[in-house]
Amino acid sequence: MSKTSKSGILRNSMTVVVVQFTGIIVKFFSNIILAWFLTPHDFGIAAIVATVFMALTLLSDVGIGDNIVRNPDGEKKDFHQACFNIQILRGLTLYAVLTLLAAPLAHLYGEDIIRACLQVGGVSLLIDGFLSTRFYSLMRNHEVKKLVLLDLSAQVISSILVIIYAMFSPTVWALVLGNVISSLVKTIGSHLIAPMDFSHYRFKSARYRQILGFGKWIFLITLFHFIITQSDKLILGKLVSTSELGVYAISSALTAITMMLSYNFSLRILYPVLSEAARGSGEDYADKIHETMKHILPALLIFCLLTFAVAPPFFTYLYKADYIAAGRITQYLAVMTWFMILYDLYQKVPVSCGVPKYTALFSFVTATSRIGLSIAGFYLWGLEGFILGLAAGSIIGVGLIQIWMAARDIRPDTYEVRLSALFVGVFLGNLLLRKELGIDHFNEWFAIALILLTAGFGYLSYREPIHRQLARFGAASRDRS
Repeated sequence: MSKTSKSGILRNSMTVVVVQFTGIIVKFFSNIILAWFLTPHDFGIAAIVATVFMALTLLSDVGIGDNIVRNPDGEKKDFHQACFNIQILRGLTLYAVLTLLAAPLAHLYGEDIIRACLQVGGVSLLIDGFLSTRFYSLMRNHEVKKLVLLDLSAQVISSILVIIYAMFSPTVWALVLGNVISSLVKTIGSHLIAPMDFSHYRFKSARYRQILGFGKWIFLITLFHFIITQSDKLILGKLVSTSELGVYAISSALTAITMMLSYNFSLRILYPVLSEAARGSGEDYADKIHETMKHILPALLIFCLLTFAVAPPFFTYLYKADYIAAGRITQYLAVMTWFMILYDLYQKVPVSCGVPKYTALFSFVTATSRIGLSIAGFYLWGLEGFILGLAAGSIIGVGLIQIWMAARDIRPDTYEVRLSALFVGVFLGNLLLRKELGIDHFNEWFAIALILLTAGFGYLSYREPIHRQLARFGAASRDRS
């Protein structure tokens, strides 16, 4: 059965959800433990360092993975060899640039330790350059299980080692070295599950022109994608104190779990499915979009709703008093994350159609909207206004892509509009009840009620596969008896 069929998409989606949920448990416990050893200031420094790494990575992206997944020659050996060479050169260049930027960035934020953290942690960029490009062929061929298990392995190993390090040396270095460990595990693992063939290599300049020609648009897309997804921390680093930024970073880490799930869905399910449809006749392209979205959006909304529900009691009972404000911040970030998820999924549509210049244009408008609206929101309503400004910018981006799709006769669907209305209703209801009800333990009662509502929504969204799975368990039990 085709892995892009309805059942194949659902099976891959469930694989991503199960493995991602395991990753959530790991992230939950590791963050809780680290927060007891480290200070908000440590997390603030680490947030700046991680954002700089992300900036350099995205600003130098030439679309290696996108090329391999989309291009008809993406399985050929010489294509992979050219991609691998470009990737290594990119890693070396990134580390050289990072070394030059380390001192000026440390001066900009007034923290000398940032310089050393960038220089040491930047080794992860060198390591990433040696990732097996056959790794992306797994995406192309919808072999999702291997991909997500490798990501989970890197997360588990790095989390364990970081916690051990923090126990003996509770400093920001625990967080910085975690990036290096994760990159090392993932790179080694990529060559084990998707080994490359370096025999009989021949240099073909046409391959490099082909890859970089498509990659110039991916570069612009990732440039604006960085602004969309990561610039908030760099901007806040100049608007609030490092400790306040650390609390925001802890909140972002919780909502980033859902964003990572969306990233896995987008990169490993939606984009390969749409690219395959675009390489064919394209007649069922719109059907593929809507069918895939209806499988993955409910799962993402469930994660956003659960994050929204548990955040206040989660930070109240499991973290030090320094992090209490993170509960309220996380609820606002959960709403913003939902709209950023919608943009992140839909921005893959023009790329899969072979016209990435439109995604670059939409990303530019979205990035500038998020920056302008978030800064305006901060000066009007503080941190909450900043976050709502980010959400409004993402909504503008989604609207632009929907208009473009309609102009190309890719019929729109209102499914995500209905889901968005549900989440916004929950958010506004929470604000109203919090204002009107001055009762103790409101957060706990609200969390219980919303968890029950989310469970019902999950059942209604996935009742067919749930019933099928229960029927299989029943049949297996009868066979054993």
